[in-house]
Amino acid sequence: MDASKILSVLYSEIHSVVVGMIDSVGHPSSAFLDVMFAEENAVYFMTSNNGRKLYHLLNSSDYISICGKTEGDYFHAKMITMQGRVRNIGKARVDELIDANPYMKKLYPDEQKEKRSIIDVFQVYEGYGSYQDFGVTPPEQTEFQFHCDI
Repeated sequence: MDASKILSVLYSEIHSVVVGMIDSVGHPSSAFLDVMFAEENAVYFMTSNNGRKLYHLLNSSDYISICGKTEGDYFHAKMITMQGRVRNIGKARVDELIDANPYMKKLYPDEQKEKRSIIDVFQVYEGYGSYQDFGVTPPEQTEFQFHCDI
């Protein structure tokens, strides 16, 4: 399986992931995030700049780790672990990502777009990782990497 299909699984089948970062004093920190979109060579998620520690950690991180697993038992699961470079790309794709995730419109409805002003989009634009599918026999394991040109 190629990287674009693996990133698609991350978005469409796993969606909620754990993101790991290193804080300003060198301690590990992690948070749950939803993957808002995936392209063949990038992954996107959003968070708000409303005093959240996560937002500040992401803005001060060059690298993050991401791991996620599909729902269900271990022997039918797909799992992805990856490390990558992350950057804040601002507000340019906020509306597009909210449109791609209808549940987000409950929090940020079209009629109240001003509420979206606190959201920034983060892009994982380069990375590598491992994909495992235990729902097939024999289990599939694939290493992958991706890179998005600016």
